[in-house]
Amino acid sequence: MLPPLKAAHLDGLPAVGEEKGIPFSLPSRTRRDKEYLEKYRRRLQALVGSIEGVKLKWADDLEEMLGAESGRVALVHMDGNDFGKLFMKKLEESGNAGSLTEGMSNIRAFSGEIAKLSSQAFSRATREVVDFELKRSWKAAAGGVSITAPLRPLVLGGDDVTLIIRADLALLFVQAFCVAFEEASAQAGDRLSLGVGMVAMPSSYPFAKAFSLVEDLTDSAKRLTAGMENRPSSIDYLVLTEDVEDDLDEFRRRTCTARDGALLTGKPFELADMPFIAREGLEVIRTLPRRAVRSAAVDCHQGADAAQPAWNDLHDNLVRGVGGRRGDSGSLMSVARFEELFPEGFFAGRGGEEGARLCTRLGDYLEFARLLPEDKGGQDDMLERMAAQQGGK
Repeated sequence: MLPPLKAAHLDGLPAVGEEKGIPFSLPSRTRRDKEYLEKYRRRLQALVGSIEGVKLKWADDLEEMLGAESGRVALVHMDGNDFGKLFMKKLEESGNAGSLTEGMSNIRAFSGEIAKLSSQAFSRATREVVDFELKRSWKAAAGGVSITAPLRPLVLGGDDVTLIIRADLALLFVQAFCVAFEEASAQAGDRLSLGVGMVAMPSSYPFAKAFSLVEDLTDSAKRLTAGMENRPSSIDYLVLTEDVEDDLDEFRRRTCTARDGALLTGKPFELADMPFIAREGLEVIRTLPRRAVRSAAVDCHQGADAAQPAWNDLHDNLVRGVGGRRGDSGSLMSVARFEELFPEGFFAGRGGEEGARLCTRLGDYLEFARLLPEDKGGQDDMLERMAAQQGGK
C-alpha cells in the first residue's frame, strides 16, 4: 500500500496508485480512462489535421511518446504578452461605442479568435516537428509512414499553452509555434507575441517541481521584453541534470552567479535570436578543445578575473593552431571567430552594453549538447529550419 501522502509524479497531488512504479493522482487516473483517452486522441488528430503520407499516432505513455530518445523531456509553458491590456482596451472601445453587454460579447469573440490562432500555431509547429522527424528516421507502415507524436499538449487554451515534448525537439517546436502565432495574429489585425518558459530534464524528474520552475521562467522571459515597442517573443529555460530546488531565483543565485557577482548565463533571450545563439553554441562545442573549454567553464564560476587566464591560454593555443580538438573541417576555430564570440575575455556586459552587469554565455553554449539532436545532420537541419522561420536573420 502507498504511503498516504506520497506525491504523484506528474502533478504533485496525493497518489492513489502506481503504474510502472510511478505514482499517479486521482485526476491522472481519470485521464487514463480509455474512453477519455480515445476522445482526446481524436481531438488532437482533428486539431493537427491529416498529413499526406503520414500516420500520426498520439501515445498515452510518456516512454512511448519519447521513443528511442527516452532519456530527456522538456516541459514548455507559453503565455501571451500584454493580453490583459489588450482585453481592457477592446472592452473600453466597445463600451464607448455601445453597451457593456455588447463589449463583453466582443471580448468573447476576441477570446475565441485567440484560441483559433493558438490551435493553428500548434498544428503548424507539430507539422514542422513531424517533417523534421521524417527526414531523420521513420517506420514504414501500410499506406504511409507511421510516426508517434513526440509531444503532448497539457493545456491549450487561447494564449495559455503547456506541453511536454522530447527535449531535442523543444526549441524547434517553440520557434515554429511562436512565429506562426505572431504571423497569424498580425494578419488578423493585432500582432501578438509570447513569453516562453522551458525546463529540459531527465524523463524521471518530478514534473510537479518542474511546473513551478517553468512558470517562473515564463515570467522571467516576459520581463525581458516588457516595455519594448513591437514586443517580441522571448524565452528563458533551464537544462537540468539533477534534482534542484523549485525556486528559480535561489537556483540561479546558487548555480548561475560567479563569486564576483557576474552572471554565468545570458538568459533570457529574445526568441528570434535562438537559432543564431544555438549555432554559436555548436561552433564552441565542435571546434574548440573540449577539455580546455570545460575547464574554462569551471573557472568562470570564480569570476571574470579568475577566468581570464583560461581565455588567454585558449586564445594563445588557437593562434599557434594547437589544442587537440579538431572541428568537422579539420581545423580549430579561427582566432577571429573566437574573438568575435568572446571579445577580450569570456565575460562581457549583459546585452553588450558598457557598464552593464557582466555575464558569460559559455555555459549557455555548452548546454546545446543537451538541447539539440545528437547527430550533426539533425543539428544542422534543425538550425537551418529555425533560421528560415526567422527569415534567415
